[in-house]
Amino acid sequence: MIFKVLFAFMFPTIAGFLFVIYYFRSYKDGNIFENIMFGYGIGMGFVTLVMFFLGLLHIRFSLSVILIPLVAAICFLSYLIFTSKTAFRDMLFPKYFQGNSTPEKNFSWKKRAVIVFFSAWLLLKFSFVIHEGLILPIHAWDSWVNWSSGAKFFFYEKGLVLDPSDEHFFGWGMRLFLNYPLHDFLIQVWFSLCMGHFDEIYVKFWNVLYFLTTVGILYFSVRRESSVLIAILSAFFLSSAPLFTYHALDAYADLTLGYYNLAAAVCFWRYIEAIERGAPQRNGFLLFMGIFTALTLWTKQEGLLTTLSLSVSVILLHIIKKIPYRNLFFFLMPVAIVAVPWYVFLHSYHIPLFGRGEKFLDSGMHLEIFSSLANQIFLFPNFNIIFVVFIVILLLGYKIIFRSGLKYLLTALFCILSMFIFIYIATKDYKYALDLTGINRNILPLLPMIYYISALTISRLLQDLTTDKKKIESREADAYLA
Repeated sequence: MIFKVLFAFMFPTIAGFLFVIYYFRSYKDGNIFENIMFGYGIGMGFVTLVMFFLGLLHIRFSLSVILIPLVAAICFLSYLIFTSKTAFRDMLFPKYFQGNSTPEKNFSWKKRAVIVFFSAWLLLKFSFVIHEGLILPIHAWDSWVNWSSGAKFFFYEKGLVLDPSDEHFFGWGMRLFLNYPLHDFLIQVWFSLCMGHFDEIYVKFWNVLYFLTTVGILYFSVRRESSVLIAILSAFFLSSAPLFTYHALDAYADLTLGYYNLAAAVCFWRYIEAIERGAPQRNGFLLFMGIFTALTLWTKQEGLLTTLSLSVSVILLHIIKKIPYRNLFFFLMPVAIVAVPWYVFLHSYHIPLFGRGEKFLDSGMHLEIFSSLANQIFLFPNFNIIFVVFIVILLLGYKIIFRSGLKYLLTALFCILSMFIFIYIATKDYKYALDLTGINRNILPLLPMIYYISALTISRLLQDLTTDKKKIESREADAYLA
C-alpha cells in the first residue's frame, strides 16, 4: 500500500518540480530540495484543478483519465527542459545563493553542538509525524464532516454530481457547506484513486507531506537570508507547535493553507529583494507568488482573505517603487485562472460565494472576542510562544522593518488578521471565537508566515548589530593609531 501512496504524490511532485526548474532555469538562487518542495504544492494543486475541470465536463473520475493530463504535462515540460539552452544539470543543481549572508566557516564547537542537537530533534519530529500519519485514521469529527465525507462521496460517485435534480447534488448531505473550495476534497479522491479504495489512514497522508514541505521551505528560505542556526531554530520551533503537528495527522485544510500562505510570502519577499537589487529577471517570483496565492483560494475560503491582502500589499509596493503596473499581470493571471472558474461555477448554481450566509452587524458588535483571542495566543500552548516573541521582535526591529521590504510582508499579514477580526466582531461567527472551534484553525494558517517574518527580522537585527560592532571597532582602531 505504501507504494501506492508514493505513486500518489510522486507524479504530481515530478510535474510541479519540472515546472519550477524550467521556469527558474536562468536563476541561480535556489536548490533542488526547495524546488521539490515548491513542486509538491504546485503539482497537487494542478491535479485537483484538473479533476475540477473534468467534473465540470461530467467526465467520470478514474486514475487513467487524470493521469493523461498529468503525464502530458510531464512530457511537455521534459521536452521544454531538454530543448532549452540551459543544461539539465544546472537546472537541478543551481548555485546555492546565500542572499545577504555569507558562507559560514569554522563553527565554534558550541554552535556546532546546538545545530546538531536541534537538527537531530527536528529529524526525530519528522519521523514521529510520518509514523503517526501512517497508523492514525481520520479521527476528528469536524475533519470528517467538513472534508472527508464529501471526498468519499466524490470518490464512489466518480465525479462531482452536478445534476441539480439529484438529492445529493455536489455532495449535499455529505458536505456541510457547498461553497468550500475543493482542493482538500479532491486530493483525497486522488489518493483514493491511486490506492483503489478510500483508505481512512492513507487518504490523509498528503497532510504529512505538507507538514514536511512547509517546515523545509521555512528552513531554506530563512537560510538564504541568515545563518544555519537561525534557519534550523525557525524550522524546529514551527514544527514543534502542537496544533501544527496535530493538523498534520488529520485531513484538515488549515495546514495546507499555511503551506500556500508561506510559499506565497517567500516568493513575494524574493520579488521585493529582486527589485531592491535591480535584478532584470524578477517577474518569475511574482508569477509564483500568484500561483501560490491562487492555490490559497482553492484550498479554503479564508484564502480569499490572503488573496485580497497580498494584492493590497503588492499593489502598494508597485506604487511606492514606481514599478510598471503591467508587471501585476504575472500575479493576477494565475489568480484569475483559479478564481474565475470557481466563482462563476458557484454563482451559476446559486451557491454563496463566501461564508455561511452571515450578515454583517446583524447581531451587533462582539468585542468580547478579544479576550478569547488573547487567551489563545498568549496563554495556550497551541502555537508555542511565537506571538510573544513576534511582538518583541516588532518592537525591537520597527526601524529596520520600515526602511526595508519587510513592511510589505507585515502589511499583508496585518490585513489578513484585520479582516478575520472584523468578521468575528461583526457577524454571528463570534461564537466560533468564544467556543474555540474556529479561532485556532484561523490562526494556524498564518503561523508559518509569522515564523518567516520573525526570522527575517531577527536576521536583519543581527546584521545591523554586526555592522555597528565593526564600525565601533574601526573607530577605536583609528583612535588608537591617531
